[in-house]
Amino acid sequence: MESHERRAIRSRQRRATRATGLKKAPGDLEVVRAFASTVARGQRADELASPGQLARWLVRHGLLDPGVVLVEAQRQIALDLRRGLRALILANSGVDPDPRALERFEEVAAGGRLGLRFEAGAPVGLGPASACFEDGLGTIAAIVLMARLDGRWPRLKLCHAPECGNAFFDVGPNLTGKWCTTRCGERYRAAARRQRR
Repeated sequence: MESHERRAIRSRQRRATRATGLKKAPGDLEVVRAFASTVARGQRADELASPGQLARWLVRHGLLDPGVVLVEAQRQIALDLRRGLRALILANSGVDPDPRALERFEEVAAGGRLGLRFEAGAPVGLGPASACFEDGLGTIAAIVLMARLDGRWPRLKLCHAPECGNAFFDVGPNLTGKWCTTRCGERYRAAARRQRR
């Protein structure tokens, strides 16, 4: 039986989903969802297309200090982490992950050091131990670990719409969500109907 607090959280998440359309993840898992969604799909450009764009993304999400300059080799490391992360998320939909992507994910994740964040009245959070690039990426991997341990991980999915591929948090009771927004689902079903005709 679901507690009153859990029902209230689920209700707030559903209202937020209806307001924005996109199914965002709760707490620090939103950083992981957002990182997995930076990939280029359809009309959308890759948000990590240059070292500068990667640095801005990491700064915006509190994983790197402003002013740190990244190079192309570091961008490639971040792309490896993203590929592995997307493979892990695909596994939540029953797709076998690419073992090479997972192996590289583990290598990148092992390079980061973590710090614990304590706030009154809030659960313990994770953050980079320092402002360095490796610690920022390690934090993303650590959030994945924590989500797997606390049961939130199976709810993180990739949108089935081929032109989208955004990561989203499945708020449904049966974990059967396929679309990041209802618009993606409607577009996909309309395209399937057109193909059948």
